[in-house]
Amino acid sequence: PPRSTLFPYTTLFRSQSLASAGLLPVADSLTLVAAFHDDPTRNVLELALDTAVGLRRSVPANLMANYQRFMVKSFGDRARRLGWTPQPGESEDTRLERPAVLRAMATAGGDAELAAEARALTEKWFGDHATLSSDLRNAVLASAAYSGDKALFDRFLTAFGESKDRQVRASIIQAMYWMREPATIEAAMMARSEERRVGKECRSRW
Repeated sequence: PPRSTLFPYTTLFRSQSLASAGLLPVADSLTLVAAFHDDPTRNVLELALDTAVGLRRSVPANLMANYQRFMVKSFGDRARRLGWTPQPGESEDTRLERPAVLRAMATAGGDAELAAEARALTEKWFGDHATLSSDLRNAVLASAAYSGDKALFDRFLTAFGESKDRQVRASIIQAMYWMREPATIEAAMMARSEERRVGKECRSRW
């Protein structure tokens, strides 16, 4: 990072490492995120966001509402300004920030409105893959999948089978990994198991 961003970047990076090792309390890590969440430099912002999202795994269920309020307070305004739809003449930093910020808020941040918008965009994408740019596709599909149901999983599975584009297929697989509903996860495991069984059978015939 440039010298001007070295302190916030290294501070966040070290806190992330310490938190991952269980050597820094979640509250202390979030205090650092709060200090740097609105940094004008994209790499500092993204590290603050990545740190906050990573800490979600360490938040107990009874404090999840507090954590999501923190996410909204720290990144909610930025997410609203960015929106899912790119605007003419926006900077490269804005274009690159959008996927990370909106996916974080639609998933870990618990923003139901952003998640619903991602689901609507995903439904349009099923009909025409050109409706999502390649730099936004992963974030939109993952955000829809995070709160998606088995019906959405089935749509993904169908789209995966129909597509011959390796990048599109990779985006679909990545999105399905974000799904959390128990019935959906079970269906994913069964689909994967069947895929392996068929592959093994085909190899044995060769």
